Amino acid sequence: MDLFVQILIGFGLATACGFRVFIPLWALSLLSLAGKVELVESFQWIGSTPAFIIFSVAVLVEIGVYYIPILDNFIDLVATPFAVVASAVVMSSYIEGIDPLIKYTLLLIASGTVTAVTKSLMAGVRGMSTSLTGGLGNGVVSTLEWILSIVLTVGVLLFSFVIAFYHSSAIADLLFKKKKKKRIVSFLHYSFLMQIIFCKRILRCRK
Repeated sequence: MDLFVQILIGFGLATACGFRVFIPLWALSLLSLAGKVELVESFQWIGSTPAFIIFSVAVLVEIGVYYIPILDNFIDLVATPFAVVASAVVMSSYIEGIDPLIKYTLLLIASGTVTAVTKSLMAGVRGMSTSLTGGLGNGVVSTLEWILSIVLTVGVLLFSFVIAFYHSSAIADLLFKKKKKKRIVSFLHYSFLMQIIFCKRILRCRK
């Protein structure tokens, strides 16, 4: 997969971590277990069964605690560092074949800026909801967050599948064209040899 596409996918998943920490990790774990996503060698533990179970429980707990008044605002403060770390892990597991300095610079930008800003923005929205509705409207904000995280995660991963399919189709088409070209050349070569043999026989008959 092209490096630019890998970076786009990494930033998309990093943004999803800003809405919910564990949903992108859970999705990567599931797809890795199913053999649909190939992770960087040092992060293949994400695709293990124990990791998938842990991420599944973490997703349910994380979604649930945000529906508890007062506690949801406290979780926002605690979850921000975890979201930054999660986005760094997600990007590291997906991006390979790049200079380490560039890679870690991108990780710093994605996790330190994109994820942190997204998390802080939603924390501000939740704080405003608490002030205006006394916490009654926080459930709507929480629902919006996990839905956005799922939609963004699924959308980004589907985009990666489409790109991979396009590349595989292009390669298959190129191989088919090469084989077709070889067949045409072989046929012309065979025809040329047959014409030479035919001409030689005619000359012999005349002698």
